[in-house]
Amino acid sequence: MSHAETLAVVQAFLLCQWIQSFVCEREGVKLGIHVFIDSRVVRDLVHTSNLAIEKYMIPYVQALRHLRGTKELEDVVWITGSMNLADPLTKRGNKTTIKLLEQVLKTGKYEFNNLYAA
Repeated sequence: MSHAETLAVVQAFLLCQWIQSFVCEREGVKLGIHVFIDSRVVRDLVHTSNLAIEKYMIPYVQALRHLRGTKELEDVVWITGSMNLADPLTKRGNKTTIKLLEQVLKTGKYEFNNLYAA
């Protein structure tokens, strides 16, 4: 299991919560929070009751499960690496992810068709 990816989900949620609060105050609309990750292990960990992880990670995983249970965090969704917009920013992305990022930056739209994995 990737400790860094689990902590990244927690940090992403906290940032989204801040954005959610800002948008709600300004526009009067409460947006749902979905975190997309290309680590199936982390996604599965949040979706199951399995705690076969290192002790120091248990509070983070339990917090994510609690947030998901209360719908503060609507979901942690697994996506393929080819749909991960962070890849070209954090490591050498392949041409597909670089083109996807360029398209999103140009259009301001991230198409979610066929994004969700089974």
